[in-house]
Amino acid sequence: MAKAMMHACAAIARRQYFHESISDVEIREALPGEEDIETLLQTASVLVDRAIRENLDLSEVSRFFEANENVSVLVVFRIYSIDPRISEEHKTGFGKFWKAYKPKLSHELGKQTAWNPQLSVFNWRVDVTTQTDSGEEQHQPVGIFDIALDTG
Repeated sequence: MAKAMMHACAAIARRQYFHESISDVEIREALPGEEDIETLLQTASVLVDRAIRENLDLSEVSRFFEANENVSVLVVFRIYSIDPRISEEHKTGFGKFWKAYKPKLSHELGKQTAWNPQLSVFNWRVDVTTQTDSGEEQHQPVGIFDIALDTG
């Protein structure tokens, strides 16, 4: 069950946030033996969405499921008619998913929200000429910059 929740969360994240074309049929085929895949996918979708919205820290995953501290998830579960009691295996699966995907999701969401050109390369050096070809001393610094912008 933990593995099923982990895979369901990963599939939801890849579809919603990484814009990969993953159908429900493909998810069902990847989760053989799961009885109620629709509920699993809805639960995974709610959990992933709330964790991203709340910028859930890895150390807070266990508290994320406590009813008194996470009323917003319970409200969403009731809206979708999902049983708010999540099994320990599903909690474990979500924890493993979040540990693996949180940095990737943060990076992807950061990329999606940046609308200005971003600095992708910045190299520099300073050359100082101490003598010319004729032998006279000269101390002339020259700054060389290599800058590249990524416009998305």
